[in-house]
Amino acid sequence: MTAPEEEQRVQAAVRRRARNRASSEAEQAISLVLADPQVRQVRAQVEGRRPSLVWNCAPASNRSLGEGPLRIEEVLQDGHIQLRFTP
Repeated sequence: MTAPEEEQRVQAAVRRRARNRASSEAEQAISLVLADPQVRQVRAQVEGRRPSLVWNCAPASNRSLGEGPLRIEEVLQDGHIQLRFTP
């Protein structure tokens, strides 16, 4: 390996290390912020006020749901969005 190739290899390794460290530090900072009791309280309040979305779709033909209009409801539960399909 020539000196310039070795220098490029070392520089690439240094850049990877810096990028990985910055990513790790960012993840740690985000985790600390999200774990803060006040942030958790505000998040719970916001999620509690979030309206549920409901779509009424055109008639559908689906053996598992039957014939006729299909209602799709978006529900926020435990921080996750779930879709409920009902005829």
